[in-house]
Amino acid sequence: MAPSYSPLLKTVRDGLNYCTVDQIKKLLNLLPIKTQVTRKAELVSAVEGYLLGAGLQQLWQELDDLQQAAVAETVYADEPYFRADKFAAKYGSLPEWKDTNLLYRYNAPAAKLDLFFYPPGQYSDNYVLHLDLRQQLQTFVPEPQPLELPSHDHLDDQLKIPARRSRYGTRSGEAKVVPLTLSLREQAAQQDLLAVLRLVHLGKVSVSDKTLMPSKATMKAIAPLLQSGDYYDGTAASDDGLGTIQPFAWVMLLQGGGLAKATGKKLELTRAGQKAMNAPPAKTIQSVWKKWQKTTVLDELRRVEAIKGQTGKGKRILT
Repeated sequence: MAPSYSPLLKTVRDGLNYCTVDQIKKLLNLLPIKTQVTRKAELVSAVEGYLLGAGLQQLWQELDDLQQAAVAETVYADEPYFRADKFAAKYGSLPEWKDTNLLYRYNAPAAKLDLFFYPPGQYSDNYVLHLDLRQQLQTFVPEPQPLELPSHDHLDDQLKIPARRSRYGTRSGEAKVVPLTLSLREQAAQQDLLAVLRLVHLGKVSVSDKTLMPSKATMKAIAPLLQSGDYYDGTAASDDGLGTIQPFAWVMLLQGGGLAKATGKKLELTRAGQKAMNAPPAKTIQSVWKKWQKTTVLDELRRVEAIKGQTGKGKRILT
């Protein structure tokens, strides 16, 4: 969820005014400024004057590569926030913000990144790079390269999930190694489509006449027909609360794609579904995908069964 942002907080001065006098003094200690001022307004003016002046480029050059990337990504982002989740996904780690050994000490010094990012309000975990500072930075900070997803000819049989890190670089939990299962769906999906179409043709697919969702017996009957079964076996689905995935999806896809329709509590093939039994399955899947993007047969949120009230009054606004 994107953080909220007050349109009134657009300048560095706005951000500095949310800081305490002690916090501003710590920021001032990072700058090559000699001043004896003590009043908050004067401290704010001193820091603001340096950041919006000629010293900003030198300050940015003193950051390390990952810190510079954090500034650049935010400067050219659609929103004025540093998004730690997106940054970590692209760069593999987060920039060092503070000395983590001093994080919870009152006298911990400020970090140079604190001169660029400011909280938009009290008790906020979101940090803003304000408009006037962004405009200054855009004059010399190069635009970051777009995200590229690496490809591999071979995948390992396990995946290492690193420990999560907070904005300040503190660790939360430990790294984990989990087994990796490779599911090649391009060929399997074509066989699975035809198998489910034949089952509908035989009149063995039951659905709810109200929700159009498949019955448990139907999903149990479909699973063995799939080329590689469902993603999780019955035990895993039961233990983890994952439920049935592929058998449920195929029943809904046939309806959303116009290949089958409910007659009472049974699915029947439409004319398009009858033709699909003898047509190239790849073309049929392409057609189903296009129609699925416009269908209203299922709101995917309904699969989150822990959210109650979706079939009542909430269905008008909850999606």
